[in-house]
Amino acid sequence: MPPILWILTMYSITMIFLILFNLLNNLKFYREIASLEVPLLSKILYVLFCKFMYMKEYRKKRFYYPVYVQSIVNRISFNIYEDDEEWKKKLSNVPDDSVIVVSWGIPMITFMSLAITVYIVLYIIILIILQ
Repeated sequence: MPPILWILTMYSITMIFLILFNLLNNLKFYREIASLEVPLLSKILYVLFCKFMYMKEYRKKRFYYPVYVQSIVNRISFNIYEDDEEWKKKLSNVPDDSVIVVSWGIPMITFMSLAITVYIVLYIIILIILQ
């Protein structure tokens, strides 16, 4: 199999695990998901690709960007050049027990780089074993 197919396969597997992890973590917020005042497609995207968390938890995190805060933010995506600290200031009046939807600010190229690195390491290990 050509190297690019291995890399894309590893990347896809990583993404599937990440989506499953998000889905399982977000299911504990099923009441909040049901009460969101957004279209069904947005709810599905939030559950699969974003993270539901309490405002108190969000304030302790870095590189998370709000995509849904009731009556304040309602979007599907964000600009990677946004400042997460700026958002924390904007949301400082939101109560700690409010559930918000955030997206991780790590670009997907990170996971592609991880897949390439794993491929190279496995390739070198196989070369050493076969010698």
